[in-house]
Amino acid sequence: MTQCLVHATADSGQTGWGEASGGAGGWAPACQTIIDAMKDQVIGRAPADVHSIRRQLFDTRYWKNAGRLAHLSFGAIETALLDLEGQRLGLPMWKLLGSKIRGAIDFFGFLNPTASSDDLALEAAKMEEDGFRILYLKIGGDDHEDLGRVAAVRRAIRPGTRLRVDANGAWDRNHAVQAIEALSHFDLDFVEQPTPLDDLPGLAHVRSAVRVPICANEVAWHPAEWREVLRHQAADVLCINVSWCGGPTQFVAIAELAAKAGVRVVRHTIDVGIGDHAALHVLATVPNALDGNQIMGTHLGDDVLEAGPLMPRGGTIPVPDTPGLGATVSEERIASLHRRFLLEGNARAFSVDHRKGGEQ
Repeated sequence: MTQCLVHATADSGQTGWGEASGGAGGWAPACQTIIDAMKDQVIGRAPADVHSIRRQLFDTRYWKNAGRLAHLSFGAIETALLDLEGQRLGLPMWKLLGSKIRGAIDFFGFLNPTASSDDLALEAAKMEEDGFRILYLKIGGDDHEDLGRVAAVRRAIRPGTRLRVDANGAWDRNHAVQAIEALSHFDLDFVEQPTPLDDLPGLAHVRSAVRVPICANEVAWHPAEWREVLRHQAADVLCINVSWCGGPTQFVAIAELAAKAGVRVVRHTIDVGIGDHAALHVLATVPNALDGNQIMGTHLGDDVLEAGPLMPRGGTIPVPDTPGLGATVSEERIASLHRRFLLEGNARAFSVDHRKGGEQ
C-alpha cells in the first residue's frame, strides 16, 4: 500500500501524526497535493481549533465540493492535530472524543482470499486457536466456488465463532439476493457490500429482501453519504474508515447517527500503524461499535511504527492511555519507505504473486 502521512509540529517541538489511506487506487499522491493546498489554513492555528479549521476549509473555502478525497485528506490532518492536542493536555486521544467504554478492541481474522477450500479450513481453525472470535472471507467470484469455500470454513470452526463475508460490490441486486439466500445456511454474521458501490437503492433492496444482516462499506465515505445510507435504511451495519470519513471526530458523529437508527458500526481500514492507533481511540468511545474490526497488520511486511505492524494478540489490541495518539513512529523507517516510493511509485494494493503464493 502507498500512504500519505501528515507530520505536524507544534511550537513546543511536539509532533503529531496523521494518515490518509492510499487505498487500492493509489490515491496517496493526490492526497498529498490536497493537503498541501489545505495547509495554509492549518499552519499557525492551535490544534484545538480543528473544528473551526474544518468549517473554514469545507464551507468558506468550498472543499466540500472536492469530493471524497478532500475528506480523506483532511482526516489525516485532523488526526495529527488531535495527536498534538492530546500531548499538550497530557491526555490520550480517546479523552478528546468521549468516554472510554472498552479497554481493548477486538479484530477479525482475515482469511486468505486466494486460498483453496482445504487451506482455508486449516487457516480458519488456526485463527480460531489464536483467539479470533470472528473470521472474514472475501467472496464474489464464482457462486459455486463461494459456496464451497464458505462451507469449508464453517465446517472447520466452532458454532460460536462468527463468520463474515465481503462481496466488494460484485453482484447486481437480483444476483445478490440469490447468492445471499444460498449462503444463509452457514449462519453468517453479515454480508458486506453485496451490490455495486454506486447503487445505494440496490443495497437497500437487498437488505429488505434477505434474512442475513447487510453491512455497507464502499457505498459511502464521508458523513453526508453515510446519512444517505441511513435514510435509505440500506444496512444493518456501517463499516467506516476513520480517514475516509474525514477523521476521528467524524467517525464518532456518524456512529452517533447510526445509533439513533438502531444501526451498529465497525471499522474498515487500508491503513498502517498511525491509522490503526487512531481507530483504537475512536472505537474505545463508540457504544454501538461491534467486535470484529479490521486491521491490516497481519498482512503487512513492514510499517512506519518502531515496533513494526500492529498485531492483535488473542484477537484484541489494548487502547493506549499515553498522551495523544500513542503511536511510536520511526522517522528513519518512513524515510526509507519514501525512498522506495520515489523509485517504485505507487504500490499495487493487495497484489498477489501466484508464483510465490503470497501478498506483496
